Amino acid sequence: MKPGGIRKALIFLLAAQALLAAVFVFYRTAEGDEGFYLAAAQRVADGMTLYADFFFPQGPMMPLVFATFSGWGMTSLLLLRMLALVAGLLLTYQSYRIVREHTGDDRAALTAAFLMAFNGMFLAWHSVFKPFAFVDLFLLLSFGYLLRAETTEKGFHWNAFLSMLFLSTAVNFRSIFLLLLPVYLYFILKSAKRPGPGSAKTLLIMLAGLIVPSIPALVLFLKAPGNFWFDNVIFHIYREPITPFSALVLHKVTVFGKFLALPQTILLLGALLGGWYLLKHKVVENNIMYRRALLLAVLICVIYLIPTPVHLQYFQEAMPYLIIAALPVFVLINRTEGLKALRRSAMLLYAVGAIPFVWLFIVSPLPRNARFELPQLRSVVAEVQARSSSNDTLLSEWAGYTALSQRPQLSGSEHVGFYFPLAVDREAYASNHLLTNDDIVEALQQKRPKLVVVDYKVYPEWQGALDSNYRLASTIGETMLYERNHDTL
Repeated sequence: MKPGGIRKALIFLLAAQALLAAVFVFYRTAEGDEGFYLAAAQRVADGMTLYADFFFPQGPMMPLVFATFSGWGMTSLLLLRMLALVAGLLLTYQSYRIVREHTGDDRAALTAAFLMAFNGMFLAWHSVFKPFAFVDLFLLLSFGYLLRAETTEKGFHWNAFLSMLFLSTAVNFRSIFLLLLPVYLYFILKSAKRPGPGSAKTLLIMLAGLIVPSIPALVLFLKAPGNFWFDNVIFHIYREPITPFSALVLHKVTVFGKFLALPQTILLLGALLGGWYLLKHKVVENNIMYRRALLLAVLICVIYLIPTPVHLQYFQEAMPYLIIAALPVFVLINRTEGLKALRRSAMLLYAVGAIPFVWLFIVSPLPRNARFELPQLRSVVAEVQARSSSNDTLLSEWAGYTALSQRPQLSGSEHVGFYFPLAVDREAYASNHLLTNDDIVEALQQKRPKLVVVDYKVYPEWQGALDSNYRLASTIGETMLYERNHDTL
């Protein structure tokens, strides 16, 4: 294919991805965690300090970077989703660039871009305001520079620095990826033993790359080390234990099995097995890119089997590397004239594999996600705004209502701490800016929130205090809005 044709094909793929992802941005149900990230970004925009002033169980990048885009309610949500969409487009382009650079095969690079652009997991979770699109982009950038450090002499230290810089950025979005650091250190330091680079200098350069994106986290840690440690580590140990051990294993196996059973995953795994055969028998060149990509795909899957609970969406972060590792089969198909029909059929079948995500998140969401349909959210937000002023405090199980309606939330309700049976006392909850059910009952008895928003049903512990001090003012779908007794605007 001529260079002009390659550029046009890539532009077409990116445009198609942007169009499909935009449908998800504007019509997909909200994710529960979107409200939590919106609330945290709003707190930062209001001048509060992560960890020291409010609870946040992730690395600091999401609220710090996106606080600027807070303050416009539903508009903020859609704008932040659009930024995730842009990160997804850059991810697709980066996959194209890496494959083209390390294989010199334009068709293979376009195939990688196609598999990224039409991946259902990416369309579903790179179109919401969650860390996935940004983490995936920075991890793939880090992977690209790792490959450069391993394969080229020129600019070795610069490539090592950038690989660590982007890995550290990903970690500061999602701290669990710190577990990838030893692997990166091993491969880069192993490459540094070649004549020229030098291990000691390389280690210092890598350290610099790790530190630069981590400066905000270090500052926040020094301000409130106890809160930082609790939010990022202790909370995740205690949050949702599953017992007995057999139930825990069954949970993890079931979720991972769902990932493996997705039609697109099955196609990629089939291609991966075929590619292994081709590489073993030297039908396709055994490029280091394939080996490193397969290693990263396996490691990310293993890493995401560590947290409890495990969610299907986690494993989409292994997809870029699974796609790259599966490319040898497509390399053979692309260069074999008689297999063009097979290539077209495989691509069509892969694209069809994205349809279930369109169905589940746009056409026919699960009943439990009815409260997160965007028209429903707009209606609830409009009702909250009609029944309160800009200074009235809101208590909501889902923190997103406060950010979307631009109403102050009851302090400590940025995250549903009352939902998790943490093995700590009430003082630990308070010192880490979380509310227990007793705290919420006390707030209701004192009528501190003007409005209370409840989805589906009232928590039994809240019922008495809510009935005594509030009245049911409005019901919108599955959402109930309670108003303080004897209050008028």
